[in-house]
Amino acid sequence: MSVNSHLYRRDDPVTSKRAAEKAKLFKCSHEAAILTALHCRPVIGATYKEIADVLSMEPVAVARRLKGMERKGLVKRKSDGQMPRYRGGWRDAYAERDGCAIWWATSSSANTASR
Repeated sequence: MSVNSHLYRRDDPVTSKRAAEKAKLFKCSHEAAILTALHCRPVIGATYKEIADVLSMEPVAVARRLKGMERKGLVKRKSDGQMPRYRGGWRDAYAERDGCAIWWATSSSANTASR
């Protein structure tokens, strides 16, 4: 089975398969650009809107990449302690600016951004 099997089905038309390949390239280039922008702001970090402004990208394009990059350990949000959940219990609270989470590049992402 192809590495890209999760991007398209075996019986999809060739045009869909090509589009999936392009999407994969966009994702990689977006992640590299986001990391570069965050490495330029190591002290204050940046919100997804600020990153989009610096990179002249659509904010939604930046926002859709950040959570996956966090799972990979490339970016992080700074915890600001705990806050109560709506239905009980506690959840992490994160640093915010203008109502948006602030993101930082991790030290492990420095090697990835230079590739």
